[in-house]
Amino acid sequence: MKIKVKTLRRAETELLSEIQLLSGRLPSFSTEPLAKSLNEARSIGLESYKNKLSVLQDCITAKYDIRNSISKFNQANGINDRTLKIAVLTEQLDLIEKSHTRINDASANRSYYGDRDIEGYNIGCSQSDLDQYRVEVRKIKKEIQGLKDSCNGINASNDVEITTELHKFLTDLSMI
Repeated sequence: MKIKVKTLRRAETELLSEIQLLSGRLPSFSTEPLAKSLNEARSIGLESYKNKLSVLQDCITAKYDIRNSISKFNQANGINDRTLKIAVLTEQLDLIEKSHTRINDASANRSYYGDRDIEGYNIGCSQSDLDQYRVEVRKIKKEIQGLKDSCNGINASNDVEITTELHKFLTDLSMI
């Protein structure tokens, strides 16, 4: 069964909220003594407790099914490769911008000692270097944006393969 990527991602967000809500309504066995937790379970009704616990387990299973489906989709459509390329380009851009900032900071100093004889000491870069820097930055930013747009395009228009059970579960919860 196929479903739009955006729809599945929205359902995942809703499912995570549901898991938090259900987790907050159940006594925690890990932080409280077992007898106290069992007493709380009896007070809300053992059947009600079992039902909530069952729904919580189903929600957690569905969450992992969704993530697995999205992971397979990302792998098949090259999104993982694009994401890695974006990360590398972003690091490269940060490095270029940081080095440029250091050069500009150094070039702003006319003299380290305030001595007129040393005036004009400048380790900054020339105008042609600044122009080259701007060209590199624009080129990298344009490539990053192109990669992001291609990922958004793939996510907006394509379908993800999910199991029939997951589709039924999400439909029953009115998440799709």
